[in-house]
Parts: sequence; structure tokens; C-alpha cells
Amino acid sequence: MSAHLKPRELCELAGPGDADLLARYTATGDPDVFASLVRRHARTVLGACRRVLADAHAAEDAFQATLIQPARKAGGLRPPSALPGWLYRTARRTALRHRPPPPPPPPDRPPVRDPLDVLTARELLAAVEAEIARLPRAYRLPLVLCYLDGLPRDAAADRLGVPPGVFRGRLDRGRERLRAALTRRGLAPAAALGAFAPAPVAADLVARTVSVCAKGERASAAVAALAAGRVGLPTTAG
Repeated sequence: MSAHLKPRELCELAGPGDADLLARYTATGDPDVFASLVRRHARTVLGACRRVLADAHAAEDAFQATLIQPARKAGGLRPPSALPGWLYRTARRTALRHRPPPPPPPPDRPPVRDPLDVLTARELLAAVEAEIARLPRAYRLPLVLCYLDGLPRDAAADRLGVPPGVFRGRLDRGRERLRAALTRRGLAPAAALGAFAPAPVAADLVARTVSVCAKGERASAAVAALAAGRVGLPTTAG
């Protein structure tokens, strides 16, 4: 999986851990330190937002609103090793608040013989992530980091602060539980997991997020509402 990572991303994975970066940012407020935290966790956060929100601008709003939280609470996150799971859960909750209500079905829609015949790719991803979210935390995060975010196993183990052997065991057990859950839903596990691709994160989005979170730039109305725990406002392009 490391073939999918750019050199700078590899440096972020091998660089200082969450505890060190959080401590340095709490002590100094240095935007460059916060930028390292953003790049380190960007795929997890943006991936969670994109799997909930079809609109790319809405996903970016949710991404920024999620990362405002550690900027404000950097000194209070305990333990720092819990940051990946906390960001993933916060990103999903934030994106769900930003999701528009589904449109009503057309009145003349014919009956469907088999729901799987019309399952869209987004609905498939939502079904997989819903099953992952039901797993115990010890199994959930290894699956998120390796299958949803595309991190190498050793990098994911380091991200969670667990020995590689322990991580592999949790990943294997989580995968078996997920396979059983997907099979019960009538989904093919291999095809379902193969539908995921790591979310590319534009450098411009990282820079804008750091400006809002760590440099005092004013957030958009939608981002401010989401960060405050309210339903997001409609987004506009640009």
C-alpha cells in the first residue's frame, strides 16, 4: 500500500507522533506543527466525510469543521494516542449533520425485486462503513486505517501506538467480523472492501484548513456552524 503514498506523506507517517505534535502545538501554537497533524490525519478525516457526503464542497466543510476541534482542544486530548479514533468519529458525526435529507421517492416508482440490484456505489460504501462503525474500537480503527485510508500496516500500528503483531491480530479479527456482517447483509465482502479507495487530499485544502484552525482566518458560515455542533448551512463552490 505504500506505493500509493507520496514522499511527503511517507515522511509524515515516519515523523513525530501525535503526542509530540499535540504537545508542541499546545506549547507554541505553531501553525506548521498543526499542519503536520492535519497532513498526518487528512485521509482519515476527508475519507470519512466523503463517504457520507456526495457534494465535494460539503465534504471539505466537514473536514475543516472536524479539524477545528483538535486545534481548540489540543491540550485536553487524553490520551493523545486516541486522536485517530476521535477524529474518525468526529468526522462522521460532523458529516452526518451536514447531509441533506433524502428526496422523496417518485410516486410512480415501480416495485424493486431485489434491493441489491439497485444498490449504488455510495450506498455500498455506506453499508460497509456502517458495519465497521459497529465493531469494537480495537477492531474498528485497524480496518479504517488500512482499508479505508490505505495506510501500510506498520504505519497504522504506529499511528495507534500498538506493536505490529498486536495490530495484525486485531486487523485479522476485525476483518473476519466484518466479512461475517457483510455476508449476513447479502454483500460480497471482497467486492465491498475493494470499492474503497484512499481519499486524495489537495495541498490547497490542507493550507486553507491550517489558516482557519491555527492562523485565525475566519471560517465560512457552514464550517462555523458545523464546528459549533449545529446543522451545516448550504455550501457554495469556491
